[in-house]
Amino acid sequence: MSDGSTQVPPQTIHTDFSNLTRNDFPSDFVFGTGTSAYQVEGGAAKGGRGLSVWDVFTLRTPGNILDGSNGNVAVDMYTKYKEDIKMMKSMGFDAYRFSISWPRILPGGKLCLGVNREGIDFYNDIINTLKDYKIEPYVTLFHWDTPYALEQEYGGFLSQDIVNDFRDFAELCFWEFGDRVKYWTTLNEPWTYCVNGYVSCKFPPGAASSPPPPPSPPPPPTSASNLNTTYTKTLLSSSLSDNWIATHIAVDDQPIKYNFIPYRGSETMQQSNLNLVPHRGAFHDNYYMTTYALSSGLESRVFNKTLIEKLGRSSINGFLTLSTPTKDVYTVGKNLLLAHAAAVQSYRTKFKAHQNGQIGITLVSCWFEPLNKDNEDDRKAAVRARDFMLGWFLEPVLSGRYPQNMIDNVSVDNLPQFEPDEVDLIKGSIDFLGLNYYTSFYASHDPDPNIANGYNRDQKLAIYQEKKVGNRKVKIGEVAGSDWLCIVPHGIYELLKEINQTYNNSTYNLPPIYITENGVDEKHDHRLTAYQACKDQQRIKYHQDHLGNILKAMNDKDGKVNIKGYFAWSFCDNFEWHVGYTSRFGIIYIDYMNHLRRHPKESATWFSKFLVKNQSGDNKGSGNNEPSANQSGDNKGSENNISGVNPSGARNNVPGANQSGDNKGSENNVPGANELGDNKGSGNNVPGANELRNNKGLGNNQPSANQSGDNKGSGNKISGASPTGAGNNVPGANQSGDNKDSGNNVPSVNELGDNKGSGNDVPSANELGENKGSGNNEPSANQSGDNKGSGNNISSANLSGSRNNVPGANELGDNKDLGNNIPGANELGDKKSSGNNVPGANELGDNKGSGNNGAGANEPENNKGSENKP
Repeated sequence: MSDGSTQVPPQTIHTDFSNLTRNDFPSDFVFGTGTSAYQVEGGAAKGGRGLSVWDVFTLRTPGNILDGSNGNVAVDMYTKYKEDIKMMKSMGFDAYRFSISWPRILPGGKLCLGVNREGIDFYNDIINTLKDYKIEPYVTLFHWDTPYALEQEYGGFLSQDIVNDFRDFAELCFWEFGDRVKYWTTLNEPWTYCVNGYVSCKFPPGAASSPPPPPSPPPPPTSASNLNTTYTKTLLSSSLSDNWIATHIAVDDQPIKYNFIPYRGSETMQQSNLNLVPHRGAFHDNYYMTTYALSSGLESRVFNKTLIEKLGRSSINGFLTLSTPTKDVYTVGKNLLLAHAAAVQSYRTKFKAHQNGQIGITLVSCWFEPLNKDNEDDRKAAVRARDFMLGWFLEPVLSGRYPQNMIDNVSVDNLPQFEPDEVDLIKGSIDFLGLNYYTSFYASHDPDPNIANGYNRDQKLAIYQEKKVGNRKVKIGEVAGSDWLCIVPHGIYELLKEINQTYNNSTYNLPPIYITENGVDEKHDHRLTAYQACKDQQRIKYHQDHLGNILKAMNDKDGKVNIKGYFAWSFCDNFEWHVGYTSRFGIIYIDYMNHLRRHPKESATWFSKFLVKNQSGDNKGSGNNEPSANQSGDNKGSENNISGVNPSGARNNVPGANQSGDNKGSENNVPGANELGDNKGSGNNVPGANELRNNKGLGNNQPSANQSGDNKGSGNKISGASPTGAGNNVPGANQSGDNKDSGNNVPSVNELGDNKGSGNDVPSANELGENKGSGNNEPSANQSGDNKGSGNNISSANLSGSRNNVPGANELGDNKDLGNNIPGANELGDKKSSGNNVPGANELGDNKGSGNNGAGANEPENNKGSENKP
């Protein structure tokens, strides 16, 4: 709609957080990323999984999804999860938040109908893989994928019967996974599930009060040329409901008014122009006549016509219609709260004492700014908006009662108060609060909204994304890919401060907060190459500014907010609910047209830099394109020609590898290896590898760095800075500390300390201390203590290993390995192995060894040794 007013740039609060790093946060602050099962897993018909409401909603009525797509394959994390977890490690994340698909564990929704062991095994492997990479799993039990069997049996969350079934499902998860999972979330965004499923009806069940079937959508396009014209125009015109027309009021040049909160499931999104190509058969024969073929057994068990008639409800597209639309949304909300509380009670009474975990809930809220700050009604409206969105679920789990704003504005018939036993169950039922924040809105009081009775009318709100300033309209923030998402970083600060001021007291006892989702999207544009689509500077700025405002809230002089972690949404592009694949929230780009290949976006590289632990202590990092720096302390690292490598490790021509903890690794022209523990690796033709604690790695063609501390290394034509790698054809470097090694073909160096190494073809060096190493062309010496050995004519002589043109090795624990042109060995414990074109030697303890064309020496305790051609 055009008007005569002047649009001006959105209001901004200028704060520079460009130099922010993770080291500005407390050392125990958790950084993670997240996904949900239906959005990423795929494997809809694999591994014994049952139907969820989203399967039926997308397949029976594909017109409900903007691009007609579904999550049958999604991004295939069902088969690609190990690759994805490795990428998380490569970016430096501490944690991964994911959900467990209820119907994958219990296909019939109920414990009595059988447990799917394949589903249990699948999630066990995900959790074990995360633990192997030292990534903490944060598990959500319910992210909107209600088993379809329960939806058909008793209407899902419309019935209190679901409370016991959800508790049984939760107990099964606690039993199977709780020995390794220490952070549980019962529900994700119950507000979104309620409002989008039972008010706007953009989510399943999506059928309020038996409306007539929607107009017949057009046939699928016959060619790509009319995909974005005829099809899009007809689809959008058939998608806009009377509800949308009644609630989007624009008068002349006035800002658009909404009588609902246009978050995520908003119908405004459907005004967007589509820029898409068919995704995985989205447009197929009889596209809009698709039906989901239920198995005869499941059909007879759950689709009980007699039961439907008994409940007095009809069925549309496989879902029971709502009996009382003005009340049902509140009924669903209450049953979600009771299900949450039942699961928490079970965990606390049966599992917490020996599993030592925590359990909470994840809620969502926008920040609501009064449209007119000088208007008392608008100020009250902003608080009321927050209460109807956040307080609806937060106040009950803290105090056992609904917000006063809801009690005052919702009929007691629709929102009955909790019974005393329910209060006892719900009150205080969270150990932490998960908070999802994306955007902000202006709020104003509307005593008589032009909308049907029910939840939206109860709020008495007018919501805006812009306001008039003089004769100009000013947006509250820059609009992202989704129409509902304006970028307002200071909103998260204001929201956190408001929550802290309201609930951090003896009445509510607010627990610690985790920011469990925060992110921004761009529209999918098939005209862009993967390389072009990965340039997401807006996302980098979004995360940077929001993290800065979170830190500001944590240090607020009027009351520090207790925030324990931050999870970026989302790890990768995925199925974004009712808008399908038209929206991309990921920091990893998914190429939907080319085998779902993963490409790190620029934001992924930014995170790999941001998450580097380069403070004093265990983690250090050095720069690029220069010899490795002199470094003191336990850990050293360098990077070369890549954006942020974490916390150490050198990589060439690949996205920054990710390493956390004491891990180090390097690669050439391959994805950086994920390495855990005290692992170290070195590369070729790059500055010295990152090294932690007593481990050092060395590279080639750069001067080696002198390093003080426990580990020393010398070499020539290498950039190694390692406790134990020795170079070739150069005098060994003088090194002080515990570990020494020397070069080849030169007089060996006199070295002081506990560890010594000797050269080749020369009299062995006089060495003092406990440990000595031998050179090459002779059997390597057994060495005890903190000894390090030297190598000859190899690209790396280090505790860990170097790899050329091969996939990065997975390394666990304190493992070290090296090898050229062979896949890195899997290594567990404190073992180290090395070798070229041969199996790495078995080594025990903290042993490190290297060798060429021969098995590495067995070395006990802290010995390090090397051999050449024994």
